[in-house]
Amino acid sequence: MNRSRTARSTKTNRKKLFWYRKNIILLCLIFISIGLLGGIWFVFYGHAETARPEWNVECDVDHYAKDDPIRFPNQSGASPMNSFFGNKTTNAASTGASINAGSSNCNYISQYDHSAYWVPSIMYTNPDGSTGQYTNSGATNVVYYSRPGGTNGPKVQPFPKGLKMLAGNPSATTAQSTSVVLFNCSGGPESAALMTNCPGTASNPLRGNITFPSCWDGVHLDSADHKSHMAYANTTTGACPADHPVSLPQILYDLHWPTMGGGPNYFLSSGGIYSMYAEFIEGWDTRLEQGLIDNCINNAQNSCHLVNVGSNGAVTINGSSSALFNINNYSSTPPPSPPPISSSGDLNNDSHVNLVDLSIMLSKWGSNDATADLNHDGAVNVTDLSILLSHYGT
Repeated sequence: MNRSRTARSTKTNRKKLFWYRKNIILLCLIFISIGLLGGIWFVFYGHAETARPEWNVECDVDHYAKDDPIRFPNQSGASPMNSFFGNKTTNAASTGASINAGSSNCNYISQYDHSAYWVPSIMYTNPDGSTGQYTNSGATNVVYYSRPGGTNGPKVQPFPKGLKMLAGNPSATTAQSTSVVLFNCSGGPESAALMTNCPGTASNPLRGNITFPSCWDGVHLDSADHKSHMAYANTTTGACPADHPVSLPQILYDLHWPTMGGGPNYFLSSGGIYSMYAEFIEGWDTRLEQGLIDNCINNAQNSCHLVNVGSNGAVTINGSSSALFNINNYSSTPPPSPPPISSSGDLNNDSHVNLVDLSIMLSKWGSNDATADLNHDGAVNVTDLSILLSHYGT
């Protein structure tokens, strides 16, 4: 009987030990899983808060004219009144070449950023019913160039020389999406309409934001509607669609109209209160642009404000006396444009996109091989596979 009890006790103890060890193992697995999930969260989300990959440039309003070299080229006086920032030479006859050769009023780096930035002018109605134009010389446009998708978004390419873009809808009669156009009172409540009433002081002026698309088709510097050659990236990941695979810096205009409060007496020269738009013609010095892309967006990620270029080419940011990079280390020759997207996917140049091309791409997976890097972002990955598959069978 004692032996029977001993056997049962031993069996019971073994069973308890088994469950004890099993629970310990289970708890260890849970803690390991939590640790891994925490690490993943930190890499993809926690780290994203440490830097905002961007640079900006501040440009004052320079001149006003009923000219628009994108929508009404060579038709002086045919456009609604526009407010031009940056490039001083912008008029109806401007081209990519003339913009790049022109002068600018942008702060600190006017000799390096000749880009043309413009928006419709602000108009107002007087008590007697007559109308006028708001022409305060203090109006400014802080232009932000950022990495679509933030710190984990795809790397970007330099702008093709002379690229033209239009954001917003000049014919809108209802509120546009606030992901493209919004107004606020210097950080106050947002609205897509120009009906926001602001104090209209230098410290709390009416502000407007217009966001441009950042995905280029890799072929055209402009298109018939001035939009089709560009597309918006995924707002979360920054990924570009397969038919617009080249990721460029995303431009945002942050417009400030000091001493103007907005409200029901104000409207846009393009008509009504909803038709806000913004236009852009590229005019960057290739050396500074590539340096800012490398050191603020791609290879290093910094919030590069108050960009300044010294006489020796040293570039400083945020008022620092330490150089971030030197423009003389970069080539003044613009990089070649990517190959036409229409041929993307035909990796062996046999005029067909098929299983052979897919096999070639998979053999180069994870490398930076230029023949398989269809979106030219420096890596052969799932984005390139998506582009190849979109052309499969052609």
